[in-house]
Amino acid sequence: MDFKTLDQSDLENVEEIFMDASLNKDAFFTPHSFDAETAKSICSGTSKDKFFGMYIRNQNMVAYGMLRGYEEGFTTPSLGIYVHSSHRGRGYGHTMMEKLHDAAKALGSTQVRLTVLKSNAKAISLYKKMGYTFDENEEKFVGVLNFFDKESV
Repeated sequence: MDFKTLDQSDLENVEEIFMDASLNKDAFFTPHSFDAETAKSICSGTSKDKFFGMYIRNQNMVAYGMLRGYEEGFTTPSLGIYVHSSHRGRGYGHTMMEKLHDAAKALGSTQVRLTVLKSNAKAISLYKKMGYTFDENEEKFVGVLNFFDKESV
């Protein structure tokens, strides 16, 4: 399994996974536009926010992940993942989350946060298993994972 920071060499794969996200009517992942301009910006590497891809044996990208908020000066990034529809149910979401946690720690963050729709039961189950705690509003849960709490368990 290859996990890497996205760069210009990943543009075609990012565009392909964005196409899958756009076409997947059941997608709960909507952090930004899934157009070519956004893909180019993400792959440019000019943002303080971090964007990652996960590949299996140099095949197409199976998962896309991000840590956002650094650009705005936050020390706790917002984490987001998307697993390609043809690769779901194989544990890639869990693996991507672990890799993103490691990346956030390497960047000096002591915790990460995420937002998830209440109707996304599969994702909520995964996040709870990984140790996230949630605050609730009308439509969404806001989850936080403190790395020190996780390590002390």
